[in-house]
Amino acid sequence: MANVHKTVFKKDNVRVPIKVHLEYRKDHRFSIAKRSAILRMPIWYLKGQRQKTYTQFLDWIESHYTKKPEMFLRFQIKEYQTGDILEVFGVSYRLEVFAVPGDRVSAKLIEEHSIIELSIPKSLEDDTDRGKHISNIIKKVVAKGLKPKVEQRLSYLAKNVVGVRFNNFRLKDSLTNWGSCSGKNNINISIRTLLLPMDKIDYVLIHELCHLKELNHSPEFWGYVEKAMPNYKEAESWITTHGGSLHY
Repeated sequence: MANVHKTVFKKDNVRVPIKVHLEYRKDHRFSIAKRSAILRMPIWYLKGQRQKTYTQFLDWIESHYTKKPEMFLRFQIKEYQTGDILEVFGVSYRLEVFAVPGDRVSAKLIEEHSIIELSIPKSLEDDTDRGKHISNIIKKVVAKGLKPKVEQRLSYLAKNVVGVRFNNFRLKDSLTNWGSCSGKNNINISIRTLLLPMDKIDYVLIHELCHLKELNHSPEFWGYVEKAMPNYKEAESWITTHGGSLHY
C-alpha cells in the first residue's frame, strides 16, 4: 500500500489541500484534481530527493496559480462578514456574523427573514482558517435547513415533468459532481448545486431524475432530458462556464 502524506498550499485566500503519494513507480508526477493537488513520487527516493521534488511541486503549483488563477477558484476561502449576501436556492440570504466566547462555530438559518446567523469564536477572528470553518458550518446549516424545500422541488419534477419515482434523497458536500443517482433510485445532490440559479438547479434535478430511466448517457437518456427540458443545453453550457466559480 502506498504511503500518503497530507499538507496544504496557502496563497492569498487560497487553500489547496496537498496529497503526497509515495508509490512504486519510476518517476514523479504533478497534478491538480478537483479536491487537491497531488504529488506522486517513487518510494525509493531518498530524503533529499523527496524534499527537492516537493519544493519543485510547490513551485509548480504557484506557477499555475499565477498563470491560470481560474483553476483555483474552487480552493478559495471566502472571508464572510456581516452584510454579505449568499444566494442559495433562489433566495438572497443576508449573513450576520457574531464574535462569541468559547470555541464552537455555529449557524442558524432563519428562512422567514432570509438571514443566516453565524456565531464565531473570538479566537478565530485573526485565524487564517477562519473562512474554512465558516464555510463548513454554512454548508451544514444550508443542507439541514433547505433539504425539505429541495426535496419538494425534486418530487414535483419527478411526478409532473419526468414521470419517475425516487426513493431516498440526500444533500451531500461534493465537489466532484453536481448530482448523482444509484440503481436503487436514490438521488444525491451536491450542496454546491443550491448556489446555481433556479433554472440551472432544475436542470441538475431533471438530469438525475432522467437517470432513473436510463443510467448512462446514451442518446435515449438525452432524449428524456430534452423532452423534460427542451433548453437543457443552455443550462448545461452555463454550468460548464460559470459553475467552477460557485462555492461556499
